[in-house]
Amino acid sequence: MLNAGKSDAYLLSVYTRGCCVTGTPLHVVVDEVDKGYVTAYGQGLSLGLSGKECTFHVVGPSSK
Repeated sequence: MLNAGKSDAYLLSVYTRGCCVTGTPLHVVVDEVDKGYVTAYGQGLSLGLSGKECTFHVVGPSSK
């Protein structure tokens, strides 16, 4: 879960079994949302295989 307190650029590290996943940290840019929440969902957020592409969806207030 990324709970960014303000708009900015962040580094997001991903760990499994206490070890940092190769290829992380990732550069993540968080921007302001006027109203509501941004939701991310999809299998790529909970399951992945090394070397394989994982996908997920991000839905913001203006895209609902």
